[in-house]
Amino acid sequence: MEQDGKTRFTHVVPAGPVIVPPTEGEVVSPFNTVTMWEPVTQTTAFNPPQQPVAIVGYQVIVTRVAPLRVYSVEVPAGTTSLTVPPEFLDAGTEYELEILAIEESGNQTISPTFFETAEQQKLQALATARLLLVQTGFSAPEGPPFARQGSGL
Repeated sequence: MEQDGKTRFTHVVPAGPVIVPPTEGEVVSPFNTVTMWEPVTQTTAFNPPQQPVAIVGYQVIVTRVAPLRVYSVEVPAGTTSLTVPPEFLDAGTEYELEILAIEESGNQTISPTFFETAEQQKLQALATARLLLVQTGFSAPEGPPFARQGSGL
């Protein structure tokens, strides 16, 4: 069966998203991991001159290699952060994070990084330290053990 159709190829290739947290090799809490990236507004510098680009969305992929487990989400163009569900992450494990910028013609560029989740013992030690601070009258940050945007530690 033959099909007729037209396809338009473009050389409009978006620059890769700049991943803010987690940074390469960062150790994060498996209970509060927020990925963030800068919005892509230009084409890649590998195909000069750079020009404005229309991004229609991003794809965020978090992968654990052994045993293989993949979390993949597509988000709209205005989104520049995503919380990884704590149910997906295990303590003391390395993950690959990939963020793809998707341009209106379908061209896309991927930016990868690796991060690791904190060991269970470290999380327990941080929770104990937080409890001691509270018991002695010092205030401790809110959320899971010393949570902060990005790393959660």
